[in-house]
Amino acid sequence: MPYAHAVTEPAPTLVRPNSARFEVLDPRLEQVWARYGKWDTTYFPNLVGLELTELRVGYCALRIPFRTEVTNPEGVVHGGVLATALDTACVPAIGTFYDTRPQMLTLQMNVNYLEGVRDSDVFAEGWVTKGTASIALCSAEVRDVAGRLAASATAVFKVRL
Repeated sequence: MPYAHAVTEPAPTLVRPNSARFEVLDPRLEQVWARYGKWDTTYFPNLVGLELTELRVGYCALRIPFRTEVTNPEGVVHGGVLATALDTACVPAIGTFYDTRPQMLTLQMNVNYLEGVRDSDVFAEGWVTKGTASIALCSAEVRDVAGRLAASATAVFKVRL
């Protein structure tokens, strides 16, 4: 059964309510991360359709367009897709937090699923809550097109500068 897709862009304040808390990114760093998700090789985030929508210092917003392939048999966007959005939004957030692009690896992520996402793009925000030379702590949230919070996460990343 086909699902409707939202054709109008949602208000940024609905799907990116945390953006304004973070400083505008230096153009040099923005250039480093601008191609994130647009790799020459297809990686897992590409398979779910991930699109980077905003970068700031220690902050990232992304979108996964709705399509039937990312749902479960009940028509709800699969929890693994939401977890992917949460985890992946943290990576550029960490990358823009440091002056040089670090190597990073997710060590732990705790996801709280709050509400199902139906017939809607997935909008994720990730931000750094604490960063050291070896560890970055992040928070992330996923919302639907109406701005309803569907999932949240806290994550710990190993970083190597």
